[in-house]
Amino acid sequence: THALADLIIKTPLNQKPRLVIWPEGALPWIAESAPEQINNLIHWAQQHDITLVSGIFHAQAKKRYNSALIYDQGHLEFINKHFLVPFGEYIPLRTLLKPLLTAFSVPMSALNASKTLYQPLKQFAIFLCYEIAYPNWVWRNSEHHGSMIVLTDDNWFESTISIREHLNITQMRMLETQKPAVFVNDSGMSQILSPGQPPAHLQHTLTLRTGSTPIVRWGIGPSLGLAWLFMLGAAFKQRSLNPIRKKNNAPALT
Repeated sequence: THALADLIIKTPLNQKPRLVIWPEGALPWIAESAPEQINNLIHWAQQHDITLVSGIFHAQAKKRYNSALIYDQGHLEFINKHFLVPFGEYIPLRTLLKPLLTAFSVPMSALNASKTLYQPLKQFAIFLCYEIAYPNWVWRNSEHHGSMIVLTDDNWFESTISIREHLNITQMRMLETQKPAVFVNDSGMSQILSPGQPPAHLQHTLTLRTGSTPIVRWGIGPSLGLAWLFMLGAAFKQRSLNPIRKKNNAPALT
């Protein structure tokens, strides 16, 4: 709440943002257990006509989710993460592994994966963490939106190349869809990626795009088909050249 208020107070009137994006887990609460803090956020966003997107935890029907909070034009909604990190957000084979993990005092996460496909913002498709690494999922979700937002917390990668790799994956999705991608990371490596433009940071005017590219419309099938045709063509060409080579290499008769 204080960070949002500070941003609004220090930003000149002609530069006040229409959209504020915070990374995965930026609000360290389960939304339902912090109604006062959530109401303060909504009050600030509503008062200054701001669309707010932020990572948060969300509880629903006795299940807990890694989520994104979206406040836009008087409406508060949540998007829940679909693809969870094994051992980081859930324990695979929990029944079998629980005795071993308990014996070694390994913390056991118990988040749930969302089963529904839902994007409340018409302009933006929102992805949490490494959901951006699933091309088919990204293509299907972003086809009818003008841009993509990626909320992530890569601090646990520390100084490895994984943070840069995550950004590179986002850049690949941007190139495939030809739509801008806003990569917002707790580690500080945040960028706004737009087709044909250098990366931007922090405050930036985002140009939304409509339509879809061939790979978004038809998927990877045609590309694989062309690759197979080229491979078959190369194989037939190689085979047709072999008899000529054998004939040229045959010993001369004397």
